[in-house]
Amino acid sequence: MEFLDKYFDTAFAAPNGVKRLRELILSLAMRGKLVRQDPGDKPASELLKEIEAEKERLVKEGKIKRSNKLPEIKVDEVPYELPETWEWVRLGAIVSILGDGLHGSPNYDDTGEYFFINGNNLSDGVIKIKEDTKSVAIGEYIKYRKELNKNTVLVSINGTIGNVAFYNNEKVVLGKSSCYFNLLLNVNKCYIKRLINSPYFLQYALASATGSTIKNVSLKVMREFIVPLPPCEEQCRIVEKIDILMSQCDRLEALQKERNQKRLIVHTAACDRLLNSPDKNSFSDAWEFIRNNFSELYSVKENLSELRKAILQLAVMGKLVPQEPSDESALILFKKIRQQANQLVCQKKEKRVNFEEISNQDIFFFLPKSWLWVKLGSLLKSLKYGTSKKKYLTYAGYLIRLRSFPECICSRYLYFALNTTFVRTQIEKPLRTTSGVKNINSKEIANLLIPLPPLPEQHRIVAKVDRLMELCDRLEQQIDKATDKQTALLNAIMAKI
Repeated sequence: MEFLDKYFDTAFAAPNGVKRLRELILSLAMRGKLVRQDPGDKPASELLKEIEAEKERLVKEGKIKRSNKLPEIKVDEVPYELPETWEWVRLGAIVSILGDGLHGSPNYDDTGEYFFINGNNLSDGVIKIKEDTKSVAIGEYIKYRKELNKNTVLVSINGTIGNVAFYNNEKVVLGKSSCYFNLLLNVNKCYIKRLINSPYFLQYALASATGSTIKNVSLKVMREFIVPLPPCEEQCRIVEKIDILMSQCDRLEALQKERNQKRLIVHTAACDRLLNSPDKNSFSDAWEFIRNNFSELYSVKENLSELRKAILQLAVMGKLVPQEPSDESALILFKKIRQQANQLVCQKKEKRVNFEEISNQDIFFFLPKSWLWVKLGSLLKSLKYGTSKKKYLTYAGYLIRLRSFPECICSRYLYFALNTTFVRTQIEKPLRTTSGVKNINSKEIANLLIPLPPLPEQHRIVAKVDRLMELCDRLEQQIDKATDKQTALLNAIMAKI
């Protein structure tokens, strides 16, 4: 078991590592490899004889019906070897009854005291009554009640497969997606719960399930499930050990969550310092902090996604590349654009569009002196809807085509600007929902505020953004490689058991 302790470090580093660790613990438990066998334990074969005798007694007393003979367990059905004191046995052989709930709907009563539950009400050993769980009156309960007791285990067998709960005298009526069975004698229901939670049962159930969209496991499949049954004393030791290890997994998961939250908080604060730096010195300090902590900050994809956003935001704020005094200002560039736009109007190739002046209240942040705030539409040759006729394939009716002046505007700069957070915020603001679909019109798009740099700086910005996005791509590939490596390690460990 020493390697399981080492596995905790691997699980902490790997994505879904804790989930896989839980699966490993359960897999080891169901193979007799989680706790040592005690020679003093009465073997499971003796327990099965006692269960059979108890079953026969209940039949003679008329408390249960004699069940149909279960098929013998064939050699090719046995998935792995068990310890000598264990036995393979079909689930139907260790229960007094196995069935499901009502196939259909009872007569609901909002004032009823009894709840109609299905598989989605079963969760981690508990029957959970939800806000939308419907109720019935006592008459419906008497009509459809099942023989449930303190040894009853409930399992979801339709839709979500494998949710488990114990019956604890709740006032409930079962629906068809709730399978129930009553365990006999010294079969530990907590051990059976962990077995149902294990990859072994889930693989069996899903492989045997019918239905393409909604999976369904039949009662026959449940009844014929072969259970790895340990001696009753070992069942208790297994449950106790699993509980201890699962508590460690809970703590590990909490540490992972705390670590990731700290990374996100630190990264968000670092990006905010970059974006809101009042001067070059504070900007340099913020960038230096990111550089010094780069490997730690960008070992998760969530932070990389935020880094991409920050890069674009810095680009359109004029903070990504230095300004060159020799560049022709954006104001002169804008006048050239408007001149060309007016010529198209005079040639009757485009209609004249008048844009409202931009006030200081409209702007989102201050720009370098050589830049200019403009309306998106004022930079364009045309802004047109696509066709709604399906036979035209150039661009669909829910798209708008923007055409700029290539000699004055770098189209990739425009593309980057449109993908910034502050432009996306402008787009989200006027969104309307029509027939369940969000939409925005061309006039609103034309009035989006865009920062306009000098043309040479547009090209410098695009070149810098491209380089930084390539860096992000490489970092993402490194994260994927590390993820694949850790996942392969987990799979290798799982394969050894």
